[in-house]
Amino acid sequence: MPLKGISPLISIVLLVALAVAVGAIISTWLFGFTQKQTTTVGERAEESIICSYASLLLSNVKYCNGRISGQIENTGDISLLIKKLLIIYSNGSTQEIGLCLIGGEIQSCTISNLTLIPRDITLFNVSASENIAKIRVSSNCTSAYSDVSFADITSC
Repeated sequence: MPLKGISPLISIVLLVALAVAVGAIISTWLFGFTQKQTTTVGERAEESIICSYASLLLSNVKYCNGRISGQIENTGDISLLIKKLLIIYSNGSTQEIGLCLIGGEIQSCTISNLTLIPRDITLFNVSASENIAKIRVSSNCTSAYSDVSFADITSC
């Protein structure tokens, strides 16, 4: 007795069912992926628009007896979290300093909690080594930072 295979009608139905199942799986994944990417792009666009109103100014920077002092001003139109003060030395090494408001005074710390409202000015005074090439203050908005080069740092 010869072996019989699946009838052509059943094989077509099975292939169509398999194609529909694979299509449904891909469609579900694609929908979730698209939704996630749309949300991410929207959040970044919103942050970019908000941060376009942000601006910082680092000024009156002075180095004296192993300490660097100066003022940070929020010259923009939104509140900013000051993330860090970065000191770049002439030998290429760097020193990152978090700035925290502790008891009404700005002090160095590990995780910065210093928030400046628009037009707010704060003074800092932190320890640093000599041979400073540049100082940068950065914020939660990547486009809002300010640099001061060695030529603009006064000494005592």
